[in-house]
Amino acid sequence: MPNVSTAESAGEMLELRRSRRFPLSAPAFFCWMDGEGKMRERPGITRDVAMAGAFIVADAVPPLYAAVSVDIYCPGSNGRMVELHGEGKVTRIEGSTHTVSGFAAEVMFQAKSSDGGSELGPREVQ
Repeated sequence: MPNVSTAESAGEMLELRRSRRFPLSAPAFFCWMDGEGKMRERPGITRDVAMAGAFIVADAVPPLYAAVSVDIYCPGSNGRMVELHGEGKVTRIEGSTHTVSGFAAEVMFQAKSSDGGSELGPREVQ
């Protein structure tokens, strides 16, 4: 059975992601509304990040298809911290209650610099 990131066509694996993901271990914080209408916040660590989403490893995860707000803090150039912020939805969950779990979220990120909150373009984030 094909997974979310690949599909098999005539014996070849095809990439289904819309943007390239980069391996990155960075602190992340995310929040969502639970089934009782309460706001839940959790920390995590990214496994990979793209401008259109991320995979976050965490001890608790939002439910599948939940609306989620995500903040990721990455080291930037010149010692500045770059904050990626975005809102989106959970598209995949991995793990179980007995193992480390995580989730993939489709999120359109905006980057902000730690030196005053100015928005950064893709070239400035590098």
